[in-house]
Amino acid sequence: MSNACSWRVGRARWLAASLWLVGIVGLALWLTVRDRFQPWAVGFYMTPAPVLAVLFVLAGWMWPGGKCRKTSWRPWRSLRGLSVAAGCACAVWTWWTEFPAEARPAPATATRIAYWNVGHCRMGVKRIAAEIGRWDRPIVALVEADVKGTLTEELWRAELPGYTIAASHAGELVAVKGDVTGQQEYALTPFSSCSRFDVAVDGRELTVLIVDIASNLLVSRREAMEKLAGIVAGLNDRPVLIVGDFNTPDSSVWFEPLRQCAKSGMRTAGTGYAPSWPMPLPVLTLDQLWFNERCEVFSCHCGWTVLSDHRPLFAEVQPPVTSRH
Repeated sequence: MSNACSWRVGRARWLAASLWLVGIVGLALWLTVRDRFQPWAVGFYMTPAPVLAVLFVLAGWMWPGGKCRKTSWRPWRSLRGLSVAAGCACAVWTWWTEFPAEARPAPATATRIAYWNVGHCRMGVKRIAAEIGRWDRPIVALVEADVKGTLTEELWRAELPGYTIAASHAGELVAVKGDVTGQQEYALTPFSSCSRFDVAVDGRELTVLIVDIASNLLVSRREAMEKLAGIVAGLNDRPVLIVGDFNTPDSSVWFEPLRQCAKSGMRTAGTGYAPSWPMPLPVLTLDQLWFNERCEVFSCHCGWTVLSDHRPLFAEVQPPVTSRH
């Protein structure tokens, strides 16, 4: 084997071994503690099933072989086969977990909801509002709806005629073809927020909680998720819809408190590919919709757009008819 060939083989082995190590650690985390402990949670967040599939296939492809393999040592064949098998297994896992098919036909009276993280309107409020107008959804919830750190409700009112607009100081905004009857803001942690909007559309009242959890990978989601679950549990006398950028995949252990008082829209009534971030190749289910037992969700799916690094989320919801005396 020539010196040049030997150098390439050595480098390829190191790269392939590194990919294998990352993949094995990530897989172990997903199958055991997940994001329960810091700083290991970082590895969990960075290795969802689609990423693991790519890592293992790349490791097999990069493992040296062919003309540079002139020695008698031959386990590279089995290692390549094992890499491909692991990659295929993770691809099947992705298909099984990230392509729900649980949607049901919605009644004509269902309320159509849209949620979207608009990324601080980097693509412009006008373009984003035009996209929202094409959806024609009676309730639209937005995260990061500010423009360069400033939230201008009047700008949104001008671009979304026919909608009642309400916004929070943290950048959450709701646009309703109806009325906003109440509003409240909660601080989950110093960098995580939740805004409550009580809305009324077509004789149906609904409480919408818009959530934005801090994206810092080194900060545990435990406190924010426990506080959010407490807020939702305290609203069990009314239909509640929880939407937002959780910056946490929905398989996180920290969703357990929320699962005690709410259900995931995507996991109970979802369809299509669930991951929403980052565009154009999403691999993590950061944007989610949850609902309590007084609200029914018939369908939930993500759309596609180039106007944000997050996919929008759509749902058909059935809150009860409001009794009027």
